[in-house]
Amino acid sequence: YIAAQQLGVRVPEDLSLVTFHAGPCNTLGINISTWCVPAPEIGREAVEMLLERIDKKLETMPSRVLKFTEVTDGTTAAPA
Repeated sequence: YIAAQQLGVRVPEDLSLVTFHAGPCNTLGINISTWCVPAPEIGREAVEMLLERIDKKLETMPSRVLKFTEVTDGTTAAPA
């Protein structure tokens, strides 16, 4: 964000900026649009999958999908 400002690049008009983080991201007082990573749920699912794989002696397991939460804080825009 700071580098874009230094180069005269406007966020979000010229450049959309988004991050992945445990929660809403506010760096240096700048709110950045964030996809919040559900870390505790990822850990819980991983342990459940591991225990199931050991218990059932599985070679492979299907993937599981967890939802990320989007926090839009004004640093993203539709393509121009």
